[in-house]
Amino acid sequence: MQTSRSRPLTTAAAVSLAVVGAASIGVTAWALQRRRRQALAGESSSNSAVLLRLLYGSVTGTSEKWARHTAEEVLKAASKQCPEAVVEVVIEDLTTFSFDTLLTRASGVQEVVAILLSTQMDGLPPDNCAHFSTLLADHVHDFRVGRTALQHLSFAVIGFGSTEYSAAGHFCTAAVRADGAFAALSARRLAVLAKVTDTEEAFKQ
Repeated sequence: MQTSRSRPLTTAAAVSLAVVGAASIGVTAWALQRRRRQALAGESSSNSAVLLRLLYGSVTGTSEKWARHTAEEVLKAASKQCPEAVVEVVIEDLTTFSFDTLLTRASGVQEVVAILLSTQMDGLPPDNCAHFSTLLADHVHDFRVGRTALQHLSFAVIGFGSTEYSAAGHFCTAAVRADGAFAALSARRLAVLAKVTDTEEAFKQ
């Protein structure tokens, strides 16, 4: 399992390396490996399906835009790399997404969650999806919730923010916390946390 080390990336690089790399390659590779194992065991592979949820939280629409772009890239990559795999991509707004959905294991599919989350001033998530971040943190610290609550999920987190807030320690803080929470609840990390900056200087690096 990869660690949560991260570094600032330009938008294009982050989407390519983190999202397409984690979701596409990770999902299709898993599907192909599972089909091979089933074939060797003489089992049916009719349920070798992958459900990828792209969950976005945004104020300006940047996260939503990249969630939709990612969906297209994932489906193209899946078709090219593992055409026999059944991959379903669902795009959902964290504003209306039901957190309990993550706690319920879907039958017959491998579930992958990609969180695309922006950070406001003071390191907070967007107001319209703050409840999701709160619930996620609550589940980490609630002694009644098992530490393996999300072990049936694979995940990747992509944060959107500005390196101008790095000095205050608030660059993509909401995404950093989400990444740590998923790992703490035993979800399997598909890729290191990616931080996407909208700061002009970052594009010159």
